[in-house]
Amino acid sequence: MKKDIIVLMEQKENVIVMIGDGFGPNHLANAKKYFGVDKFAFEDHYVCDVATYSKDSNITDSVAAATALATGQKVNNGEIGRHQAQDIENLMEIAIKQGKKTGVLTSDSLCGATPAGFSAHTDGRDYVPYADEMAQDQCKSGIDIFVGERAGVYDENYFSFFQRDYIYETDNSSILNQLDHNEKYILQYSEYNHNLENPSADWVDYPALITDVLGYLDNENGFCLMIENGYIDKYSHNNNFVSAMHEVMYFAQMIEAVYQFCAGRDDTVVMITADHETGGLQLGNTKESLTDELYTSD
Repeated sequence: MKKDIIVLMEQKENVIVMIGDGFGPNHLANAKKYFGVDKFAFEDHYVCDVATYSKDSNITDSVAAATALATGQKVNNGEIGRHQAQDIENLMEIAIKQGKKTGVLTSDSLCGATPAGFSAHTDGRDYVPYADEMAQDQCKSGIDIFVGERAGVYDENYFSFFQRDYIYETDNSSILNQLDHNEKYILQYSEYNHNLENPSADWVDYPALITDVLGYLDNENGFCLMIENGYIDKYSHNNNFVSAMHEVMYFAQMIEAVYQFCAGRDDTVVMITADHETGGLQLGNTKESLTDELYTSD
């Protein structure tokens, strides 16, 4: 698979990987029923299913799934970007070797499993002791831009690790500012707290942010960008059906921002997938059955 990735990146200048964390097939089916949508635009290009079991388990954890998506190699649960203490080259590292610009954008914390899988190599995902190792790895990765939400003590780690080589920004309004193509950025915004019906004053508009980041990355040598919606997973862990459905819709809006960028150009490939399902979500037969009770696991 790694050879396929390298060939793909040689054929297309730009590669965008979009991941719905915890986004299972029943999330998609229930969201369409909940919103009265026959089909989301991205379904026109759907071609296959993905098996995300890890090397040592029929049920993956988040970091093993992220590593498989980022490297093309299955690993044991708990391993991030490496297997049995051996680091595995990821998509961003391949892109950097090819002279492309790179970015990791998530609605989750940058120490979350998916962004870590595309930017770090560690033996675990816990805040202690691996948070420092993860942040230092990301700092040394050479990736041009990181975007995510702030996350407690990890915020302090990022500031100390990144301040030498990156412009470190925590002001939500900065997404409206022009990003300098000659600088590297780490943008950490206030807690996600997204609500499509009633956004808070400091809510971050991720589709607009994606547009800004794509403009920053776009160049004659091409780029590689990973985009994650992490909250389908988070709300499903809490068995919060309505919020999870809104995140499916929001993921569709994030995808639309990417499609608008791609309109009229043939130099970009977009891959949309999920890392795993969360919550054992069952299908609702009627609109009235679309409740938290459809979850079978936390």
